[in-house]
Amino acid sequence: MNNAPAFNDSLSGSIALFGQDVTPLFGYTTTFGGGYVENLPSQSAAYCTNTAELEGIMMCLACHDGVVAKGQMMNGQSWEQRMSLLPSSVYGTRPIPTLLGNDSGDGNLSGYTNDHPVGTQATLKAVGVWTNNATTTPLTITISNSGSISGITPNSAAYVSFNSNYGFPAIAGSAWSYGVSLPNGDTNPGDAFLTCTTCHNQHNMYAYTAPKGKQSGAAIVSGGVYPSYFFVNSTLQSRSRQLDPDPCRFHQAVLPAVPLHRIQRVCWHHYCRNTVLVFVLT
Repeated sequence: MNNAPAFNDSLSGSIALFGQDVTPLFGYTTTFGGGYVENLPSQSAAYCTNTAELEGIMMCLACHDGVVAKGQMMNGQSWEQRMSLLPSSVYGTRPIPTLLGNDSGDGNLSGYTNDHPVGTQATLKAVGVWTNNATTTPLTITISNSGSISGITPNSAAYVSFNSNYGFPAIAGSAWSYGVSLPNGDTNPGDAFLTCTTCHNQHNMYAYTAPKGKQSGAAIVSGGVYPSYFFVNSTLQSRSRQLDPDPCRFHQAVLPAVPLHRIQRVCWHHYCRNTVLVFVLT
């Protein structure tokens, strides 16, 4: 996924993606909006101690960087927009960028300073949703004996009210982990940091499934499935009706309509009887 010869990364394929080559991103430094700096780890650190940055940032930038990591997967504009699947009356006519470091996709490198910060400086303490005051902190974060996040719950009256109306999908994460990560060996809840996958679910573009056992008291129903878009790890209509639990009907509930091969592949394979599957890299 870059202009260098394939498989420069000797550990490629050992985590998550077969053939992934993030070589250009080892040691790469980016400055995001608000001046938050992320120093991406070296190869040895990425695969051993800084796996959250590898899996949640570097593997995303392997396609979405556009500066040092370049390749065939992205041309700088939303696929749906290029295929005329997005109504211009809603989304406008200007290209929706897909390359964070090269927003225009034409070599005009605007950098990351207009992008939402991620990385070890973009912490919950830095954005004010966690403090060391047990009474007023918006969130209470519990750390397990093994040093991982074992629980996140609303605490302050204001955040409890917020949760009751909207939930906190990005922070609640998925069924298998919370949406934020701690640096290796760190047990300070305030150091929990954001990654790309805090706000985006790379596996499902059109639907958000609320993880069971999280967001208690929220308008979002535990285990409920809601409309989403652009891989956003959240419902875009928290008080709207849930989607039909049969994923075969997702395309009936989410607008605009999309080709079947853009719906989550596993759902179609598992639930849709007698459906021809089309696998297309887009």
